[in-house]
Amino acid sequence: MRRGLEAALRKAEALARRYASVSDYCLNPDEVVVRNILHGLARNWQRYGRLYCPCREVSGSRDKDRKNMCPCTTHKQDIAQDGVCECGLFVNQAYLKALTAE
Repeated sequence: MRRGLEAALRKAEALARRYASVSDYCLNPDEVVVRNILHGLARNWQRYGRLYCPCREVSGSRDKDRKNMCPCTTHKQDIAQDGVCECGLFVNQAYLKALTAE
């Protein structure tokens, strides 16, 4: 089980880093938040075979849950509104600047 979790964590981290590198978003600078979200993604990979966002309920229907695969369908809207997606994994540049200005 432990080896499976480590592989799922690597998969989740690779997805998140790859998406951040090709999008207008960055990973949250809070390493604890990122670690917790990646663990949630990894658990969902183990349970359901998909990297479903841990901040959303999984129904068990792949058709219904498809919209909740990371990055979920609402992440762009969330980031445009709040600077951060609902689960906190991805943030925009304005969010980062606000953090450094504090």
